[in-house]
Amino acid sequence: MRKWKVIMISAGSVKRAARCAGADLVGIASTDRFKDYPEDKRPEHLLPGARSVIVIGVRVLLDKITEKEAKELCPPSCQACIRAFSMGGDNQCQNQGK
Repeated sequence: MRKWKVIMISAGSVKRAARCAGADLVGIASTDRFKDYPEDKRPEHLLPGARSVIVIGVRVLLDKITEKEAKELCPPSCQACIRAFSMGGDNQCQNQGK
C-alpha cells in the first residue's frame, strides 16, 4: 500500500484554487457525513485515511449536451432535478437530502 504524504492546506485555499480552475461551486465536508453510507461507498474505501471530501460543481448547459450524455454524466437520482431546473421549475429537487 502506498504511503501518502499529508499536506495541510486551508479550506479557503482549496476553494480559491477550484474557482480559479473554473468550478462554480465548491464545498468541503468531513468524511463523518458519510458514516451511514454502505462501507464500499464511503470516502475511506476509495482513499484510506481520508478525513475530508472536496465537492466541486460545474455548470453544464443542457442545450449543449445530448440527453444520452446527460444520462451518462448524472445518476438517475439527479436526472429528475436536471429536468426540473431545465424546465424553469422552482429549482427544488425532489431528491434533495437523499
